[in-house]
Amino acid sequence: MTQSSVSEESECFENEIVNRIKTLEVAIKNNANENTRKLFEEIEKLQGAFHDVLKEQSELKKEVNQLREERSVLVDEVQQLRDLTWVLKNQQNELEQYTRKNNIRVFGLRDKVKFEEVEDTTSLVLDLFRGRLGLTHFDPQTIDVAHRIGPFKKEYDRAVIVRFTTHRAANEVLAKRRALKGSGITIAEDLTPTNAAKFRKFREIKCVQRAWTKRGEIYVKREDGLILKVGPRDTVEDITKRLLTQTRSTHQKQNKHSAILQHAQPDKPKTQTLVVQVQGKIERRAYLPPTSPIIAQPPTHQSQQPPLCAR
Repeated sequence: MTQSSVSEESECFENEIVNRIKTLEVAIKNNANENTRKLFEEIEKLQGAFHDVLKEQSELKKEVNQLREERSVLVDEVQQLRDLTWVLKNQQNELEQYTRKNNIRVFGLRDKVKFEEVEDTTSLVLDLFRGRLGLTHFDPQTIDVAHRIGPFKKEYDRAVIVRFTTHRAANEVLAKRRALKGSGITIAEDLTPTNAAKFRKFREIKCVQRAWTKRGEIYVKREDGLILKVGPRDTVEDITKRLLTQTRSTHQKQNKHSAILQHAQPDKPKTQTLVVQVQGKIERRAYLPPTSPIIAQPPTHQSQQPPLCAR
């Protein structure tokens, strides 16, 4: 083999290698371009999906905010309805108590007959009022009706509910009821079930020495003479806290200030607000409630000692 033929063969081989390399480069470049194209297509798809997710998230946020606003409105409406319900129930209770202003209840009056006639019950309470209480001017016309409450049982005496023809007669009996102390007979106002349940709860507070009602309103007295009036919304915890923390001097100052204001203002009925719901809207209207009693005044002497029930 000559040198020229070897050179030609070498050159031919080199050219073939170069061509193959170029072919490979083209194939790699085409493959890379295809992969890049596919990659960009996938990226574009992901960007579109991400945009859709962001759009959906934004819409969901708007819906959530709208639901929160609607929930806030509903919560306010529910609270208003609860307040309205409480106000209406309280007003109903006050009106029911007012209808009982001519009534009293007598406990401990001997109950011997299972079927006691109304006339016999009326005669028994009249004897009690005339004799023990000294109300000698009372006659059968003073009493509208008197009857026993509940089923007859030998173990205890049934209470008697008495309805007078006038509110004045009922007040006279209530004013004289202390004359029955120690006799086993007690006289009390005819309370509504709501007021009676509240009275039992407040009477059982350990700090309370004595509890009573006046025109359906509840009063409690501490051992040192402090007297508190129970408000419609007051709970046992509220009154207990006031009994434990309030001093008589503070209470006397409040009563004195209240008395000055009451003396300075003309004696005329005060209107209160009646909350009603009309066509889904809550409105407030003025109404004239039954006369509310003034809180009883504690003794006038000053005392800086802590509450006895707090010791």
